[in-house]
Amino acid sequence: MKKILVIITISAVLLSFSSCLGYENDREFDVEETTPIESIIETTEKNKPKGTDKKETSEDEIIIITKKEVPTEQTVSETMKINELTIGDAINVEYLEITFGIEVEVVKENPYSSKNNVKLPIKIKNLKDDSYEFTPWKFTYFGSRGGEVEDKGYLFEDKIVKSKLRSGAEVLYSLYFAYDGDGDYYVEFVILNNKVELRVPVYTENNTD
Repeated sequence: MKKILVIITISAVLLSFSSCLGYENDREFDVEETTPIESIIETTEKNKPKGTDKKETSEDEIIIITKKEVPTEQTVSETMKINELTIGDAINVEYLEITFGIEVEVVKENPYSSKNNVKLPIKIKNLKDDSYEFTPWKFTYFGSRGGEVEDKGYLFEDKIVKSKLRSGAEVLYSLYFAYDGDGDYYVEFVILNNKVELRVPVYTENNTD
């Protein structure tokens, strides 16, 4: 009986020891068969849907893109046509013929005012085969000393205003700006892609302000 118990005990011990060895072998096998983390990452990147990655953009690339989208001052100036004119000249642009008169005058704002202004006649004709409406352009005036002078058109009834003309029709207006002495005045304005620089010589007999 004792022999039987000894045999059973020995068998149990051997069985337990064998199980422990098997568990260690299994752990060793798992470690050897484990996929490296680099492989997992590589596989994940390959299976990732296209278009999910954000493109990294450096500061240099951003600066280059900005320069392409924003035109430089040089590019803008190259596309602008400069027209240097004087009184008596005409320019055809925007379906219109614009003629600057030679009858330049120095006039008062009203009979009771001591302030003088330059009056420049301007004729506008519609060259289109149909009716055409135009809006007054932004005029800038420079006096005989080279400084900007005030636009005084708002004081006079024949100032240039928004108008609609039939084909071939023409209308007379006047430009008014402050007088600051005899000399060459300049009127500047832009129509579409044309910049007009108009020289207006102003000389009076008394040469008074």
